[in-house]
Amino acid sequence: MPEYQKTTLPNGLRILSIPKQESPSTTVMVLVGVGSRFETEDQSGIAHFIEHNVFKGTTTRTKPNQVSFDIESIGGDSNAGTGNEFTYYWAKSAAPLAPKILDVMLDISLNMTFPQKDLEIERGNVIEEINMYEDNPMRKVMVDYIDLVWNGHPLGRKISGTKETVSAFTRDDMVNFVHQNYTMDKTVVVISGGGDHKALVDQVVNAYQDVSSQKGPTAMLYQDVQDKGLVNVVHKELEQSHLCMGFRTFGRHDERSYVLDVANAILGEGMSSRLFFKVREELGLAYYIGSSIWDFDETGLWFVRAGVDNKRVDEALSAITAEFIKLARNKVTNDEINRAKEFIKGKTLLSVETSDDLGQWYGFQELLEKEVLSPAQYNQKIDQVTAEQVVEVVSTLVVPSKVSLSIIGPFEEKEAGRLRALVHQNLL
Repeated sequence: MPEYQKTTLPNGLRILSIPKQESPSTTVMVLVGVGSRFETEDQSGIAHFIEHNVFKGTTTRTKPNQVSFDIESIGGDSNAGTGNEFTYYWAKSAAPLAPKILDVMLDISLNMTFPQKDLEIERGNVIEEINMYEDNPMRKVMVDYIDLVWNGHPLGRKISGTKETVSAFTRDDMVNFVHQNYTMDKTVVVISGGGDHKALVDQVVNAYQDVSSQKGPTAMLYQDVQDKGLVNVVHKELEQSHLCMGFRTFGRHDERSYVLDVANAILGEGMSSRLFFKVREELGLAYYIGSSIWDFDETGLWFVRAGVDNKRVDEALSAITAEFIKLARNKVTNDEINRAKEFIKGKTLLSVETSDDLGQWYGFQELLEKEVLSPAQYNQKIDQVTAEQVVEVVSTLVVPSKVSLSIIGPFEEKEAGRLRALVHQNLL
């Protein structure tokens, strides 16, 4: 696996070069350590709205769709995304054409203009995106769950914002947010795959070397005050109920994160996981079920998502809770922990096959983590996890006072108390 090279400019900008000369493509990625958790309540969704508009025009690319045309006319591909703690945009082309694709990305990063006409069109698109999530119970239950877990904190807000906030954003709001938050100390430029990396890095240096070194603001930290189980019930007439259930965890920098990765693979990743086998294959309670980890700087969440038979929700909750309890109280067998480790290690290697995958692997670590690990180094950390550590870590997380549940289906809000009691009793 190729090593990466890091260049840091005096203004704080970091450049990662990740050569993979056998790759026919080159990916250029700009990552900024700013997302929805950096917004005020009135700004909710502005980072996402900015991301929707970064390809609309620059001071040098002023014609409609010129940015997209310059990328796609050479066979390139591009996209962007926003999270709670980041915004990123990228483009990918054949390796010999990398200087052209890099020129577009640098132009966007330094000279985005947000043309007013495009803003109004994209405003409508984002509002329709919000409507789509509201109409999709699999997505809505997730949004409601995050709001339940981090209620009152920016982490609990919708990344897309609300229809009210999106409707109110002005171009000046966007320009000011970029000026205050898209600072060099929070920016990472990634070049991965084939091509002449020295020349490409020089191209980035020439573009950014004179940019101001002002520092960006920090996000408000989350303080965990949960002392009882949290339950949210949303009534909607559906043929299937959708639920999220889990426990708040530690932040991403905690060394126990590797143990939790293994625990999660055992619990609910893949068709050989405990949850899939028990809840779907044996009991036939759910069409989809799985577990995930969301981690942030100082907090995190380990949770299960499932779509279950309306008439068997109680049975499904009991079965899910039972699997959490088993993992917290009973030692994992050597065969099971080895399967989980091999599953994670194999998925890790498969996740860095392409130039954009490789860029994301190193780029997001550089942006968000305290250390950057190669896939091989990460897999070594996974190999060091023991069965005893899994039980120890899970037992500290799976406690009645820290559980949270959000469900959408043909239920009344008054049933929240009954569901809380059911889950609480099963966790004892």
